[in-house]
Amino acid sequence: RAALLPQFTLSTDLTSKGDTLRTLTDNPLYALAANLSAPLFNGGRLRAQHEVTLANREALLADYRKAVIDAVADVEHAFNAIAGVDAQIAAQTDELAYTRRAFELAEARYRAGAETLLTLLTNQNALFAAEDAAIALRSQRLQASVDLYRALGGGWSRDQPQVAALPE
Repeated sequence: RAALLPQFTLSTDLTSKGDTLRTLTDNPLYALAANLSAPLFNGGRLRAQHEVTLANREALLADYRKAVIDAVADVEHAFNAIAGVDAQIAAQTDELAYTRRAFELAEARYRAGAETLLTLLTNQNALFAAEDAAIALRSQRLQASVDLYRALGGGWSRDQPQVAALPE
C-alpha cells in the first residue's frame, strides 16, 4: 500500500576542489538536493499487487478460521465419543452383573442337581460374552481418551523409550 504513495528523498553532497593538499579545504562546495517521485504511469501494477496481497491475506485468514473450526469439531467429536462410550459402559456393567448373578445361580442349581450342564454352560458363555464386551468398551474408552488428547493438541513420539516390564 505504501508503494502507491509518493516518495520524497533528500540527499547531501560535500566536495572540495584544490590544487594542493593545503588548498583542498579552502573551496568547499556543498550540494543539497531534493527528489520527489510518484508512481504515475505503471498500468495499475501497484494496485493489482496490493489487491493480490489483500486476497492472499483473506485466503490465509479463511484457512485459519477453517483450522479453528475443525479443531473445535474434533474436540466436540471426542467429547461425544467419550460420553457415548461411558453410557455404554454403564449399561454393560449392569448387564455383566446380571449375567454373573445368573451364572452363579445356574452353578448353584447345577451343584444341587436342579439344572443341566447345558444350562450352566449357556450361562457361562453369556458371562464370558458380557466380560468380552466390557473389555472392548474399556478399550474404546481409552481410544476415545487418546482421540480427545490429540484433538486438544497433545501428541507423542514413537521414538520414546519403552517402559521395562515388571519382574514377575
